[in-house]
Amino acid sequence: MQGWPGSAAPFPSPPAAAAEPQSATPHAPGGSGAGPGEGGGGGSAGSFSTAASAGPASKVNLSIAQRALSVLGYYQGPTDGGASPAVKLAIQAYQRDQSLAQTGALDQTTFDRLSAYAR
Repeated sequence: MQGWPGSAAPFPSPPAAAAEPQSATPHAPGGSGAGPGEGGGGGSAGSFSTAASAGPASKVNLSIAQRALSVLGYYQGPTDGGASPAVKLAIQAYQRDQSLAQTGALDQTTFDRLSAYAR
């Protein structure tokens, strides 16, 4: 587990957010009209989520995640909201350390936890 520089202590988990019910998925399967391979990055290093652009991987949200990952020491690049292999690796490392699914994608759970550090 990665810790604070010069310390053996691991990074703390973000403060517990208010429990918001996940009653329904905002984008139900089959409702987007896009088939496989349409409107996506084709699996390139820049594709972070299969959700629509309004989801967690939007440019604004990616910028917030970059800022939080930078504060936590996972990412040293620009905080411009641009997708890059470095951002994907930083997200994946954070997910690993938080015992989340290591997809490298900025999913809702990962974004919620990171956003606590970007304030």
